[in-house]
Amino acid sequence: MTRDCHPPHGPALWIPPAALLAAAALIGASGWTQPLFLELNHWGGGDPVWAGLTLFGEPLVALALGLVCHLRRPQAGWALILGGLVAALAVNLLKSGLGLPRPLAVLPPENFHQIGELLHWRAMPSGHTATAFLFAAVVFWCADYRAMRWGALIIATLAGLSRIMVGAHWPTDVLAGAALGWLMGALGVWLAGRWTGLLHRRGQIAGAVILGASALSLPFYRSGYPEAHELQTAIGLAALTLAAIALWRRQRGRRNNTTPPRR
Repeated sequence: MTRDCHPPHGPALWIPPAALLAAAALIGASGWTQPLFLELNHWGGGDPVWAGLTLFGEPLVALALGLVCHLRRPQAGWALILGGLVAALAVNLLKSGLGLPRPLAVLPPENFHQIGELLHWRAMPSGHTATAFLFAAVVFWCADYRAMRWGALIIATLAGLSRIMVGAHWPTDVLAGAALGWLMGALGVWLAGRWTGLLHRRGQIAGAVILGASALSLPFYRSGYPEAHELQTAIGLAALTLAAIALWRRQRGRRNNTTPPRR
């Protein structure tokens, strides 16, 4: 990542969420919601794997990963913070307003595989999926390397799929969450680019403190998926370690630049 993010615009901004919402509408209108959920959920098993993948939809994990991005490109870090705040508000308003049932409130528990917290209501949209795709959108608009963009999108897709595998969401919830997360990520990039004061020294420090606190809290956070706690702790420690290395290299570079040449 370099200094500035690319401004969100064009087909890459609107086509993904439009396609995701169209797919959700088609599945819901055709009555495929429950059959598709059961078909995908029955592929489950490997609880630690799906618990680990669903972890990438936790806001604290996204913010912890954003710490490393922030040190290379502050606009990306602030995009995660600002987009995450708006996304959290939108997700909770939609969940409460729609009040839709989750699989556990509709299907007999013995009919599908479930791990983690037993959740019954506030189904749409999937908040974990929204967070994962928000992070993917920020990487898409801020990363210079195609491999990073595709990697973030693949992880976000697997995180969304994991919400079906753990029995927490219908496919329509996941598709709606992905669309919302993509738009909120683009909005975060736009807001961070508009509020340029956040990208100055004090803003960079404030962003690093917020993101660093998220990484520091991960070992003590209860996600509801104890199978993934070791991974959760490792992500937090890795983010802090990489951030410390980046800061040390930056400080050493400044010191070398200001040291007068020997005679």
